[in-house]
Amino acid sequence: MKIFVIVSLWISCVVSALGVVCQTHKARGATESLEATRREMNDLQVESGQLALEKSSLAAYSRVESMAFEQLHMVNPQNQRLVPLPKDAL
Repeated sequence: MKIFVIVSLWISCVVSALGVVCQTHKARGATESLEATRREMNDLQVESGQLALEKSSLAAYSRVESMAFEQLHMVNPQNQRLVPLPKDAL
């Protein structure tokens, strides 16, 4: 009977140790995945900032004006005539 108790305690210790090893491996894998996701998030934030900067430079008024002049052959109107609206039209 005493041997049975010793063997069962020994088997319990081995099973417990294997459980700890398995859970540690899973935790390390989850940590690795989390860090990879954080690195990807940082890379995407940097790219987002670069794209926002590029968008603002492409939409700059001077660039739009030069493209309208060069590609579409648009010009500023020469004669401007202001027509006042009646006060009741507002």
